[in-house]
Amino acid sequence: MSLLNVTLDSFQDAKEPAQFTWLDHSVFAFMLVMSTVVGVLIGVCGKQDTKVDYLLGGKKMGILPISMSLIFSHLSGVTFMGMPAEIYTYNTMYFMTNVAGLIVALIIGYVFLPVFFNLQLTSTYEYLELRFDQKVRIMASLLFTVSLLLYLPIVVYVPALAFNHVSGISIHFITTVVVSVCVLYTMLGGIKAVVWTDFLQSFVTMGSCLAVIILGLIKIGGFKNMWDISYAGGRIEFFDWNPSPFERNTIWTIFIGTTFNWLSTLGVSQGMVQKFVALPTLRSAKLSLVYFCLGMLAMKLLVTTVGLIIYTAYHNCDPIVTKQISKADQLLPYFTMDTASRLPGLPGLFVAGIFSAGLSTMSSNFNCLSATIYEDFISPIIRGNKKLESKAPIFMKSIVVFAGAISIAMVFVVEKLGGILQVAIAANGVTSGATLGIFVNGMFFPWANSKLTPFQTHCFTESLKAPRIDSGTLASVTRYYGHYTTQAVDGCLTGSIVSLISMAGIVAGAHHYKATGTERFPYLPTSTDGCEKYFNFTPPILP
Repeated sequence: MSLLNVTLDSFQDAKEPAQFTWLDHSVFAFMLVMSTVVGVLIGVCGKQDTKVDYLLGGKKMGILPISMSLIFSHLSGVTFMGMPAEIYTYNTMYFMTNVAGLIVALIIGYVFLPVFFNLQLTSTYEYLELRFDQKVRIMASLLFTVSLLLYLPIVVYVPALAFNHVSGISIHFITTVVVSVCVLYTMLGGIKAVVWTDFLQSFVTMGSCLAVIILGLIKIGGFKNMWDISYAGGRIEFFDWNPSPFERNTIWTIFIGTTFNWLSTLGVSQGMVQKFVALPTLRSAKLSLVYFCLGMLAMKLLVTTVGLIIYTAYHNCDPIVTKQISKADQLLPYFTMDTASRLPGLPGLFVAGIFSAGLSTMSSNFNCLSATIYEDFISPIIRGNKKLESKAPIFMKSIVVFAGAISIAMVFVVEKLGGILQVAIAANGVTSGATLGIFVNGMFFPWANSKLTPFQTHCFTESLKAPRIDSGTLASVTRYYGHYTTQAVDGCLTGSIVSLISMAGIVAGAHHYKATGTERFPYLPTSTDGCEKYFNFTPPILP
């Protein structure tokens, strides 16, 4: 029977999902305590007196901890739960984002990273004020801040769903405890606490992932069986060359979409650049970028394997159709409890691994959010006031607490409006595109300015005709002849606003068609023919 042809309303004698034991709870609690202790020790024993200490770790951070922090702050619980579900319901095309990632890494290493590192800016958006003016900087910072505040509750909500599924504990209690722990060690320890807790949490995440893979391969009969069943079920697909932009995932949509998306989230993002700049030399920053790419490739390969294992395990008895779970995002915790519940402590390790990835993302975002808000919104106001400037760490710690409170409050909204998950992620794509456009405009087009005036247009036109006028010095020419200009149109600001409106329209239209059922990407077929060994029932005979 195909998932596309039949939906079973109910199954009799369904097995009850296993629940956490005291040992599982202890493993999860130990991860939270470990993170808190590391952050508190660094905050108490480490030097956090200046802005450079708090945000850049005194520029004495090591390559390996920074690399691991970059990897696991980019990978969140959303990735570890969403990617196996993507592969189970569709195929492995999403894995090809890693190829685009290698292209992005080359561009970042040779274009963006040298610019930011040589300028040694605490906030990446400070570059926009140096290149254009303060208005452009403020707009880009505002876009980043809003998108991050929308994304943070998702980072904690998704793994909280996994914990709720296996333990039955309230989502709001889980999120409040976890966010409070994250706020505590991020607030006290700054970037050092963020990096070192990310480093330690990365081993928990990798350990849980490897444990699921090993037990899963044993359950399904080995790697060859996984590959054969997945290939027969259409889940192995790496090269879909369909040129249609309306297809869900193809080589073209993945390469183009991922390249521009990652250039924004990796190349000009405050959270990534801040960690690169925390390293002592440009060479060490580039080496960290190489390790990041290799680590991302390895982790996504592991998560892809998990997705194929889950499909192999349930290809002939789909837990979505049999109502064992309500949606595909619950596949990984369901599989883990189904496979490892007889091994005390292992389900706790799995959930701890999911939350470790979420904590890495959350702490990094809290820290970079404090840097952005302080540098771009508070610092210009208190500039020149030595007394207030000396209190910079206090301002930034307060911002971390504020962001944590917003995240906890937004979880209530996310829970009530489930569709906000997709809306928030899409909104991040809308804002990141406009932000990337501003940075590219500044770095690749010397004649671009925040204001495009009729006189500048005339100068640029004449520069193409007369070699004696260097287009790269158009900004200087404009300043010299500024008194001749009577009308101005905001170039970068206008362009970014047009980008926002255009992309918002596209995203809103896509969600409208999806909500009305006009646009559909149905799951690939699964079966319930093998459910007899799990349930006491006979599948209905289709007419």
